[in-house]
Amino acid sequence: MELDKSYDVVRITNGFIRLYDEATKTYGTAKSTGCLGSLSTESETRTVVKRCEGEVVEEVTIITALLVTFTGHMPIGVLRDLYGFSNEGLKPGVYAIGRKSKPKKGIYTWQAEDLYDEQKKFMAYPNMRITSGYAFSHENGAEEIAEVSINFKAMRDELGNFYYDAYEKELTDESVKTGWAQTFDQSLVELVTP
Repeated sequence: MELDKSYDVVRITNGFIRLYDEATKTYGTAKSTGCLGSLSTESETRTVVKRCEGEVVEEVTIITALLVTFTGHMPIGVLRDLYGFSNEGLKPGVYAIGRKSKPKKGIYTWQAEDLYDEQKKFMAYPNMRITSGYAFSHENGAEEIAEVSINFKAMRDELGNFYYDAYEKELTDESVKTGWAQTFDQSLVELVTP
């Protein structure tokens, strides 16, 4: 890949989520995140300063997490799982969200496409949890179907990383390309030396 050229993203697609099951301590099967409208990421930081005789002489900004916003159309089952909806003790087909509901953490992956479809970019957030409450809005007679907006926080994984990306042309391990969307975890991308 030519690193002196820009990568012009025109579409982010193929979103998947693998939710963590607290009972089994494992990640489940990847489920489609649906139709993505937009995805934005911003660093959450803290600043550490060194003072000498009352003046700042050095300052370092440290990333502590990534704040991610998904906007789009997500399948009902995935939304229920994310927010912890349950039908325990309820009649078939009835689901509820309440005080015992706990949003689940998960691994989120997407694939970006560039302007000329010459290069795919694989994206992964290995340790994400919802930070926004369940919210929805409907408007009768609207000309466009409302999208859901969900805020997440991407936290460190076991390797200390918040986010991974890879450009298809730079990948030499075919298993990384084929496994990224539905089986991503740290072991897929970690370099293991004998």
